[in-house]
Amino acid sequence: MELDGTDLSGSTTTGQTSTIYTGQLTIDFYNSADHDLVWRGVVSKTIDTKAKPEKQQKNLDKSVAKLLKNYPPLVPKS
Repeated sequence: MELDGTDLSGSTTTGQTSTIYTGQLTIDFYNSADHDLVWRGVVSKTIDTKAKPEKQQKNLDKSVAKLLKNYPPLVPKS
């Protein structure tokens, strides 16, 4: 039972928050003649802010490779 915002049962609730950093990379390819979007790739990954720069670069390289594995897009057969 609650009276004026006071919990009469005697129980307490605790919580914890944390920050999760996520990076997102988007690559757009445009037709240079008419400036129409030809292809867009998007990849996101949780970023380890404590990682060494070499590890961060390795993670970025892997993310770009994952993104570009879907390029060029398959053309449907008629």
